Amino acid sequence: MYKLDCFRKDKSGGAVMTKGTLPDGGSSCDSDNSEFSKLVKKCRLNNLDRIIHNSSSEHAQYLIRQLIEEAADKGEPVKIVSGTLREDFYEGVERSAKKALDKKVPFEVLVLYPKPEADIDNNRFAKFISENGGTVNQAKSEELRHMSHFVLTGNRRFRIETDHENAMAVANFNDPVVGSICEESFITIKSALEKGL
Repeated sequence: MYKLDCFRKDKSGGAVMTKGTLPDGGSSCDSDNSEFSKLVKKCRLNNLDRIIHNSSSEHAQYLIRQLIEEAADKGEPVKIVSGTLREDFYEGVERSAKKALDKKVPFEVLVLYPKPEADIDNNRFAKFISENGGTVNQAKSEELRHMSHFVLTGNRRFRIETDHENAMAVANFNDPVVGSICEESFITIKSALEKGL
């Protein structure tokens, strides 16, 4: 198994895994007219293969909402890998998730931390996903907690955390190379959870 610490594009356009943290390229996203939201909307609407940096929970929520809404619009699956599925964070994503679930878009969530640290039985967002046709699976051991947290929609749109503690991440609305790496990682984690890890 591998960890998606962060990545960069090589000269041929492929993704190269790297160590470290990428610099923040965003600004405050407290209105629809912020520079950050304009960049995200431009990338989403034009299916741009462009790395978007974020380094705040506010940017993270906005990006995840846009990714999920794009999946809903295109009828493509949503896959989330989270540590604890923090309610205070994911409640800001619930409306977008509802839009996807109402359209019967496959919606899967994998939670890497076991109980009691992450209690999905009493997690509002986990219940919401499960009660509306999605699935939520949780680790039973500590083995997977080192895996990267990410959101993948379709096979080319994603947000990958590069520094969980500081909410730093990179996102892209059209990179099938890194999208396939996320898909492989999701399959690996899901398989491990199904085996009882």
